[in-house]
Amino acid sequence: MIESCPEGFAYADAQQEPVVELPNPTTTTSSTTTVASSQPDNPGDTKNCGDFANYSEARSWYDIYFPYYGDVANLDGDNDGVPCESLSGAP
Repeated sequence: MIESCPEGFAYADAQQEPVVELPNPTTTTSSTTTVASSQPDNPGDTKNCGDFANYSEARSWYDIYFPYYGDVANLDGDNDGVPCESLSGAP
């Protein structure tokens, strides 16, 4: 079998484990995270308590915008944190 090997062929001793050099892999990772802005656009002073059917609707609207813009529509006249107290269902 050795006779069939090309001239200059280097072979390992049968008792010796062959040494195989593998290419050094280059690992490149990149990650791009896009976070959609959850901040709503400022609605301005566009709502009045009469625009809502009940306190629950007014409170929902208020809770969306208050963390970003405060009481932008002036729904909480006495600044106690309760918007549209005159609507049904208000505490």
